[in-house]
Amino acid sequence: MRIEIRDFVAPEEIRRDLINALGLKQAAVVDTVEIGLLDTLAQPVGTLLKEAGLKDGSVLAIGWGPAVRGVICAGLPRIPGVIMVPARGGIPQAAPHFQINAFVRQAAEQLGGVPKFIFAPYLPATQYRDAFMSEPAVRELIALWDRIDVALVGVGLPHTVDPIHAGTVTSSERALAPVVGDVIRH
Repeated sequence: MRIEIRDFVAPEEIRRDLINALGLKQAAVVDTVEIGLLDTLAQPVGTLLKEAGLKDGSVLAIGWGPAVRGVICAGLPRIPGVIMVPARGGIPQAAPHFQINAFVRQAAEQLGGVPKFIFAPYLPATQYRDAFMSEPAVRELIALWDRIDVALVGVGLPHTVDPIHAGTVTSSERALAPVVGDVIRH
């Protein structure tokens, strides 16, 4: 996966535009070369996590994808007591960058936090959704989503244009074909 900005724009300008366009409180844009990319991302992510004011009982949502996996593998700062939650359910893909509960566990170990796991698919069949939602463990975790203080997510290719994962695209997601990036689905 590669995100390329063809016209030179200073990272600070991109950061400011992202914050304004998406209503973010904070963002980091890293000017880097491909070698050591994930190590380069880990430092600003760690700084943002520290500056976010996370404390015992704060909720940190973890997404998935190669960048999120790489940042977690490179290391996160120690912030004890943070509750770690997956930002979504899992999918039946074997690739390591899809293992959302593994990310939550590893991030919780690094931060000294409390991992919470979801044992539900990303898109359950309609007839199973209500059963999942009535499960006490799922309801407890989903309630934490309303308390998310910070989310660690990556930006990747929309699955509609990513041939490796095109088989997991739902019919409603096909309408998103013109988008240029995918945040939580990737």
